[in-house]
Amino acid sequence: MALTVAQVLGVVAPSYAADARVAAATSIATSTVAGYSCLVGDTRVRALAYLVAHLLCMGDRQAAAAAAGGAGSVVVGGVTAQSAGQLSQSYGMVGSSSSEAAYTGDDVYRTTPGGMAWLSLRDGLPCARAVGWAR
Repeated sequence: MALTVAQVLGVVAPSYAADARVAAATSIATSTVAGYSCLVGDTRVRALAYLVAHLLCMGDRQAAAAAAGGAGSVVVGGVTAQSAGQLSQSYGMVGSSSSEAAYTGDDVYRTTPGGMAWLSLRDGLPCARAVGWAR
């Protein structure tokens, strides 16, 4: 039985499994995975689910920032510092960052668990992306 994006989300990001935005996010994620010729079957579905979870998490963070009055700021990582007096929080990247990643655009994926799962899966692929990346 072939997996669906919703089934994978039910395991890796249960809060998004029945989200109304899954179909739209899947359409967006499809363009990302299209460049990887070896992403087929259940591996492709897993890749899509990881990217959908990433997109929905980023959307939730943007909505939360806008609701809190910070329309231009988005929380990109976990809390790295916190103060009690005059409430202050600082956020950082998930995982490590390198100067190479800053040029490839991978840093944005390091900001969510779904994005990190996508990078892990992608970096283990035996194929090369059609444009701009080769293993």
